[in-house]
Amino acid sequence: MKNCYHFPGFPVDNAEFIEYFIWRNIKSPYYNSLFSILATLLLLIQPVVSLMLLSNEKLKYNMLMVYLVLTIPFAVYRLTTKRMYSVVSPGGHLQ
Repeated sequence: MKNCYHFPGFPVDNAEFIEYFIWRNIKSPYYNSLFSILATLLLLIQPVVSLMLLSNEKLKYNMLMVYLVLTIPFAVYRLTTKRMYSVVSPGGHLQ
């Protein structure tokens, strides 16, 4: 495959790193909220990183524009109107 770059573990490692800090600070409202926001931002950035790996420039930029036009208003709304925090679900996972 020509012009294809792989970043093994990039999103997974960072997500697990942030999740570790959420678990570590689950009882601290400030840090729980901070790391929950960072986790959300990481999830929003992952598709952009994946789209940047496309070799077809026109397709890459068109898909990036569609993603950003749909995601930015949602992200701004979500980050400004809702308090973001993580809790432990009955199954023992973060929610």
